[in-house]
Amino acid sequence: MRSHDKEHLYKHVSLETAYAVLNSGCLRWSSPVQFNDPFDIPEVLYEDFDPKHLQSVLIDRVTKILEGTEDTSSRTLSPGVLLLKKLIAFAEEGMRKEIYSSFSEIVDSTDKLPLVFGELREFWAVNRKRMRILCLTDRWNSASMWDRYSSSHTGVVFELFCDEEIDSSLITAQEVIYSDEPMKISTVEGFVDYILFDPTETMMHMMEQNTLTKTLDWRNEQEFRVVSWKRKIEDEGDYSDYAIHPNEAKSIILGASMNQEDQDRLTLIANLRFPDIEIWKTAKTASRTLEKTRIK
Repeated sequence: MRSHDKEHLYKHVSLETAYAVLNSGCLRWSSPVQFNDPFDIPEVLYEDFDPKHLQSVLIDRVTKILEGTEDTSSRTLSPGVLLLKKLIAFAEEGMRKEIYSSFSEIVDSTDKLPLVFGELREFWAVNRKRMRILCLTDRWNSASMWDRYSSSHTGVVFELFCDEEIDSSLITAQEVIYSDEPMKISTVEGFVDYILFDPTETMMHMMEQNTLTKTLDWRNEQEFRVVSWKRKIEDEGDYSDYAIHPNEAKSIILGASMNQEDQDRLTLIANLRFPDIEIWKTAKTASRTLEKTRIK
């Protein structure tokens, strides 16, 4: 299902990587362990939680749900909370008070919350390594990105066509959200959601927030991401190489500082790998912008 309205997305790569992409016909999808942002897709979840504070929040939230003062119409409650709601609905007044009291005592005395933390941390640690993420942008002309990701303007940018006809994975790319606010899923309240609502639904929220949220420092990149998982057992490293469909290879944009020898070699290899690909060359203008001219 298409998740954005972009016709094309762009991939900045170094000169060395450009040769590798064109020789193999593949793009590299990376594990988060290779990312350059230390706050991107956190390595450890829920490491600073106070179980007593969590217990207090859990009791308060369940009480509000059972009393009908918290709107849950847009979410699916967990089986345990649904059962409590049914018990409360059919119970007499005296029995309701006993149910509330018993629930609070059970939560206050439970020693299983640290185990839940441990299970979630282990699940996240294992699956974080299995993630394969293709990082893209909707900008080809960001000078800072050319400098950072395309070998100081000696690398290239691949323009990729988001083709629905071939069911390209690029149509599922999601836009990264930039915020310095704490992610809800990383707060006590967010963790309580995991307990109170459908685990599958909550896990999707957790994945989306942790994989698609970056701090404001990175907002100029206007990033889009395709999040997937390693497909082969033999992919034991921190990346996987997946083939580019010929229909996706719209153009290759050569850096303004690329020398003539590399330009000629890359043009030759690109034509052999993707005969219909367009080739453009960038130039720096007096107005401090980048422009591109088609050379093939």
